[in-house]
Amino acid sequence: MDVWQNLIRCGDQHLHNAVLDEAELAYIRACEHIEKRLLLNDNSSDVVEAVVTSYHSLAECLKCQGRYLTAMEVLLKAHQLMSDGLRQSAHLPQKRAAFVEGRRKTIAEIKYFQWIMRMSRDANPADAEVHPEVIYGTSQDSRLGL
Repeated sequence: MDVWQNLIRCGDQHLHNAVLDEAELAYIRACEHIEKRLLLNDNSSDVVEAVVTSYHSLAECLKCQGRYLTAMEVLLKAHQLMSDGLRQSAHLPQKRAAFVEGRRKTIAEIKYFQWIMRMSRDANPADAEVHPEVIYGTSQDSRLGL
């Protein structure tokens, strides 16, 4: 089992036990590990799965803490990593397909978070600390395919 998988499993266990700070730390470490692999141009088959799993897990943990904007930033970072990987893997069709699928999953997760944030804001407008451009989208979203 790879380092990132152990960190995710550790984070999942902390999340299950409602130890959110420790879960967040484990997920952050998993994301950092994956970023280092990407910087080293790691072309192993599990790098896309690692990005999707680690960043989506961190976003879910942040959502449990009510930190929706930070969770959205994490997902946007995952989207950027997928887009960068897509550009770098233009000559590797199988790898490119994996990055396309990873980006599709990340976009779906971003849309889900936008929906949650919209529902949260509509239910409690007085408590809304969410920026409308994140909830309802901006012109930048069209470039993301949202």
